[in-house]
Amino acid sequence: MSDAATNFDMAGKLWDLANLITGFAAVQSMATLFAMAKDEWAQTLTSSKTHKQVIWGTVWFNLLYIVAIICCGLEGYLINGQNGVAWLGTTIGRVVTILLFGGTTIVTFLGHKQQEEREEKEKLKNIDPRQSPK
Repeated sequence: MSDAATNFDMAGKLWDLANLITGFAAVQSMATLFAMAKDEWAQTLTSSKTHKQVIWGTVWFNLLYIVAIICCGLEGYLINGQNGVAWLGTTIGRVVTILLFGGTTIVTFLGHKQQEEREEKEKLKNIDPRQSPK
C-alpha cells in the first residue's frame, strides 16, 4: 500500500474517531439531562459538595473530549492538508457541539443546586421556633 493510501486511510479513521467522540459526548450529556428530568439524581445530589463534584467532573470530561477532538483534527489536517478547511470547520463544529451539550448539562446541575438551596432555606423559614425538636 502506498503512503498516500495509508495517509488517506488514517485520515478517515481520525475523522471517524472524532465523530465517535463527539457523538458519545452528546449522548452522555443527553442521558444525564434525561436522568435529571426523571429525578434519578435525587439520591446522589444531596449537598452543595456533591453538586460541585458532579459539575467539575462534567467540566473535566468535556475538556478531555475537546482535547481529543482537537488532536484528531490537528493530526488529520497534518495528514490530509489539502482538505484543511474541512478539517478546521468540522473540528470547530465538533467542539461547539460538545460545548453546547456540556454547557446545558452544567447549567442544569447549577439550576438544580440553586433549587435545592432555595428549598432548604424555605424549610428553615417555615420552622416554628416554639416547637421543640423531636
